[in-house]
Amino acid sequence: MSLTKITWEEFDTFEKIESPKGYDFRTHEGKYYTFGEFGVASVRRIFEINPSDFNEYLLGRRTAREIDYYVSPLK
Repeated sequence: MSLTKITWEEFDTFEKIESPKGYDFRTHEGKYYTFGEFGVASVRRIFEINPSDFNEYLLGRRTAREIDYYVSPLK
């Protein structure tokens, strides 16, 4: 998973993907995304998810926590 420069407003326009646990995953131009909220002021950051990791999650082979575990540097 890697941090992106995508804004919340952009992310909010991406197509929602049904998730087994109700997580907020989106897709846009063949890529998968989710978000995290950080800090007291609740700053939202958008992350790109590796497609193979996301497919493993959908197949039940990996948990959302496992694909969230490692975050790559900002692209």
